[in-house]
Amino acid sequence: MIVLRRLLQGMKDLRINLWAQLLTLAAVTLIAFLGGLFLLLLHNFNAELMRVRGDVLFQVYWEPAHDLSEIKKQWEGFASLPNLMDVQTYTPSEAIDALSKSLDSDLHLDWKQSESPLPATALLSFAPPSAREGKNGEAETMVWTKEMLDYLQALPGVQSVRYNPMRTELSGAWSKLSRNLLWPLVGFLLIVLALVVGNTIKLSQLFRRDEIEILRIVGAREWYINLPLIAGGTAQGFLGAVLALGMLKIVQISLENVLNFPPYFFRLAFLPFSQVLLLAGVLTGVGMLASFVAVKR
Repeated sequence: MIVLRRLLQGMKDLRINLWAQLLTLAAVTLIAFLGGLFLLLLHNFNAELMRVRGDVLFQVYWEPAHDLSEIKKQWEGFASLPNLMDVQTYTPSEAIDALSKSLDSDLHLDWKQSESPLPATALLSFAPPSAREGKNGEAETMVWTKEMLDYLQALPGVQSVRYNPMRTELSGAWSKLSRNLLWPLVGFLLIVLALVVGNTIKLSQLFRRDEIEILRIVGAREWYINLPLIAGGTAQGFLGAVLALGMLKIVQISLENVLNFPPYFFRLAFLPFSQVLLLAGVLTGVGMLASFVAVKR
């Protein structure tokens, strides 16, 4: 019961030196928001890259003078290609129409659609065998890509073929970058958070030094004196985490569908519940630990 009363006293003492407490809470919230924003972006990028990991995209362009009926027969044959995930085809008129829709509404390319300067085009997305089996075999993927590239270039009437293994390379690069960047950044933010909370606890001790000395004179134990201060620091860490998560949710809702349109179809999702609990728990724990270190004589 005594412990509970001292914990509640720590909550009430947050009203003492109110401006300093509010500024500390604002600093804790800002630090938590920046860390949470980084985690939010990291989570969404990782989810998107894992979704398309291993995909190889080929762009096939035919000669403008080549017979369109023969090109369409080749398009029909693409359905039987192994490891094919998706195929999109465009006749010259369809290509100019798609380009017109992607431009500003005031610009129109409807002129001479029958004489479109764009070639017949096919976009083919593949998942190489190593990606389908869940392996990270870059050498096997490059061999398979070279074989598919040679096959597509040998098709009658094909003028050029471009392929984009960038998503595979980007996935590996981003994984390395996130591992090398995440922990130093999180560690730096936690150190700043601990310094801010600890400094505020020290200020509270100075502000209440007469009260603390009187308690020591009458024989109060250190835990009895320090428990409200530790409870106040812990509460600041928890309240900062709650406010930061609320701000993150507002940002996520406002930006949720900013890139949710073709060809991106990227929807910004909120942090999973496990990461929300982790963020709140870590910030609360750092607030408590910083308070405990600050009150030690």
